[in-house]
Amino acid sequence: MKTFLSVTVLGIIVFNLVAIIEERDLFFGAWLGYAPANEARMEWNGDDSAAAEKSLREYLALLPHLYGTAGDIRFADRLPATDEVLGEIYADIRYLRSNHRRQDMRLVQLQILGKEPMGLGLIQILTKEYWVITTHISKQPQLQSPAHSNIVDSKYLLRREGSRWKVLAWDLLTTAPQAGM
Repeated sequence: MKTFLSVTVLGIIVFNLVAIIEERDLFFGAWLGYAPANEARMEWNGDDSAAAEKSLREYLALLPHLYGTAGDIRFADRLPATDEVLGEIYADIRYLRSNHRRQDMRLVQLQILGKEPMGLGLIQILTKEYWVITTHISKQPQLQSPAHSNIVDSKYLLRREGSRWKVLAWDLLTTAPQAGM
């Protein structure tokens, strides 16, 4: 029995050592805190980056239509965003509507400042956006606010869902309001 137990324990140790050597990228990555090289190669490429950027551009192109129509569902259905992000947008639109306001937004220029893979199926995109925004007050049209421009540095986190990328989260890094136009 002692011999059987010694052979079994030795076999388990040898098996584990061989497994660690064979899958060293996986084990060393977990132990030392870096992603396995073959995983990054297999899951991330330039096409993913371009597709994620295209989805972000689509999101930013449709967003003004959603605000301008006070939340028309036809635009929401086409917006490449998760349900959580759509919920945030609709909460903002409901706030504007409850105060009898509607915003017309126009993206004048978009600069992509950087793209960084954040893991499997995730990418972070940093942008500088140039917006012109007009707020309309529905009860008193004569009180329409003058158009104003904002230069906004933003950070977007996009997640791949199937073959499509969707905005999972976003954050404003800085806002620099400019004089009225």
